[in-house]
Amino acid sequence: NTYFRGTLLGKGGTAGGDGANAEISGYEYLEYEGYVDLTAPKGMLGTLLLDPVSIEIVGGTAAQDGNNCLNLDLGTAADCTGAITSAVGHMGVTEAGGAGAATKISEDKIEATDANIYLTAAKTIFVSGTFAGGDLALKVNRNLTLETRNAAGEDGGIDLTGAAVTVKTSGTGTITITAGTDGAGTTYAKLGPMSTANQNITV
Repeated sequence: NTYFRGTLLGKGGTAGGDGANAEISGYEYLEYEGYVDLTAPKGMLGTLLLDPVSIEIVGGTAAQDGNNCLNLDLGTAADCTGAITSAVGHMGVTEAGGAGAATKISEDKIEATDANIYLTAAKTIFVSGTFAGGDLALKVNRNLTLETRNAAGEDGGIDLTGAAVTVKTSGTGTITITAGTDGAGTTYAKLGPMSTANQNITV
């Protein structure tokens, strides 16, 4: 399990150089609550890769459990609403429904990320909740890639119909949707409204 609540900077220099490509990885569970900046004023924008088992993109803010378990004072387990012996198991995993359950990433975290965004899941990517203005809108000139791998025994796919949301990029931003890249499991792609500024949408 991975819990990211910090800052990741991989920026190009003021005179040249590209933004970095960065991966925040957690197969069983990934909590993405920090800030990433992979910009490059004189070069190419970097890409942020997140790759848990399944991803739930939740409208609004604060998709995670909100408990301060990463800074848990072992003298008081109140923040984790349980005994100290169960605190580690409570650090987001039980809140998400157990190991391997969908990692929740909130709308505001995606919209604030200063990088191209590459979400790849072993099983499923889906949306839920209420999105501000009915949109999931990346920052200008950011690309969005949604991908599921779906190896044998890991059936699933991409479903963007579970909430009233239009997935949007602007400027040079593109959208790429790919389900079942491993080719062994049963997969699907259920798409809702998507919009770019005359850039490619690839499915």
